[in-house]
Amino acid sequence: MKIERVLLLNPPDPSLWADGRSGYSYFEPPLGLMYVFDYLRKNTRLTVKLVDLSIEMRFEGKSSLPALLDDLLADFRPDMVAIATLYYNSLHIFHALAGMIKQRAPQAVVVMGGHYPTHMTRECLADVNVDYAVLSEGELGLGGLIEALNAGRDPAQVEGLAFTRDGVLTRNARRNFWKGFAEAGRLSWEQVRFDHYFKDSRNVLHRVREAGELRIAAITASRGCPYHCAFCSSQNMWRGHWRRRRVALVIDEIRFLMDRHGVNTIVFNDENISVNRAWFLELLGELAKLGVTWISGGGLSVRSLDDPRVVDEMYRSGVGLFNLAFESTSDRTLRRIGKALTTEESARVIELVRQRGDGYVTGFFISGFPFETMADVRDNLDRAGALDIDWKCYYCFQPFPGAPLYEQCLQEGLIEAFDANYGENFHAPQLKHIDYTPQELFDENYRANLRFNFLANRNLALGSPAALEQARRDFTYVLDMAPTHVFAWLGLATIAQRQRRPDLAGQYLAKARHGLANDSFDWANYLQGFGMSLDAPADGPGGGWADHFVAAQGHA
Repeated sequence: MKIERVLLLNPPDPSLWADGRSGYSYFEPPLGLMYVFDYLRKNTRLTVKLVDLSIEMRFEGKSSLPALLDDLLADFRPDMVAIATLYYNSLHIFHALAGMIKQRAPQAVVVMGGHYPTHMTRECLADVNVDYAVLSEGELGLGGLIEALNAGRDPAQVEGLAFTRDGVLTRNARRNFWKGFAEAGRLSWEQVRFDHYFKDSRNVLHRVREAGELRIAAITASRGCPYHCAFCSSQNMWRGHWRRRRVALVIDEIRFLMDRHGVNTIVFNDENISVNRAWFLELLGELAKLGVTWISGGGLSVRSLDDPRVVDEMYRSGVGLFNLAFESTSDRTLRRIGKALTTEESARVIELVRQRGDGYVTGFFISGFPFETMADVRDNLDRAGALDIDWKCYYCFQPFPGAPLYEQCLQEGLIEAFDANYGENFHAPQLKHIDYTPQELFDENYRANLRFNFLANRNLALGSPAALEQARRDFTYVLDMAPTHVFAWLGLATIAQRQRRPDLAGQYLAKARHGLANDSFDWANYLQGFGMSLDAPADGPGGGWADHFVAAQGHA
């Protein structure tokens, strides 16, 4: 059959799925799918339609996915349906969606593309409802598949494509990447319901700005990463290639979003936006002229910021916060995971950021690599806690498909297979560690989170009005996601005490007690671990909750 009508689908967020496996919802534009849409429209004569099922279901009142698909497939009559498959915790949704499409349009060719089929190709294609998998970036792979099918050629020769035939898997890894990315202009923002994106989502910038102040847009300025961190699957996705768009084109896209949609904040979804210093400095110089706030959605490469010029230009360009990917405070661990960083560089960059401005700094740390003992884990957590940064994000190591450490864990029998139910990265996977269990790893990580982000919070310790306001924002940010978080309520109570507002402190303490009594999470265990009691008076001897916040800050 000829492929003339192509439907590109962004699957619904897990929070919208009907099987109860919901989580925090996050609605941002499907940029990768939008690039594929523009590529097909500009390079073929196909009729192409892009639909974000999350937006249709969450904001357009089409809560029934079966009914939505009935209408969509009947109206558009696609010859091919390509599904963006990115996050592993949505695997059940990807395959259920493919089955629903085949049931309603059995003649349509169903394709999956993204990280999932790239790293778990065999598992993806084990589903009889999936005809092809596009590996790595999608423009050339999907375009090449359609061209081959329409010309009657064997798709087995298409680079970046995989499929099964008579039980035999054909998998052609991508070797050549889309050169047109460097000159890619602005995306066809007219094709998406722009006003729905970000408005119902929590964003890290809410730590430093009120949600109502932000008019956010996400764009891509570069693709890929040249590094080879052993815990990361990016090297398998991009083969070590890093490419960037021409700065003038990035700025033109931002200006369009500012003029057309009133955008004042840009989230770059790049994996490593700062890796090329000359290009990054050029981009920062142009951003400074626009007067927008910007952040990198992924963690910034710490090493690339080890230059006063870069940090100065980041401040001048309107950076909203510094989210730094440290991963570890151990040089030994950094070497073993192939991270291009030393602890000396980390300390130098933190000092630069503090010396050159008053930016908010978040740090990312990973605990529980397969070669780490519990002593290593505790040392990493404690040294990370001592760093002069505003918030420490402690994650448990996750063996993700496509990463070298995933293969190592499989080969050494540390895991049996990938567990798609892994949840958020602060949960510990079922991995056989050297001298601790997954639960013990989680407990150590979470105890460090409570100790350094709440009890010994940097801004509570500073105590100035501005610092207390920042601490308030941080605790409120946590409560937006976890309304019964006992330590966040205690943090707010501590701030109210500092501000000599005892009535407000009492209200917050009541919220903490309510969380302790009604939340299924074992808050009592952590309170007891810190020797704290919510029954003791706030300023009582030993066991008083406020005493522990003050004491912890003195030892941070």
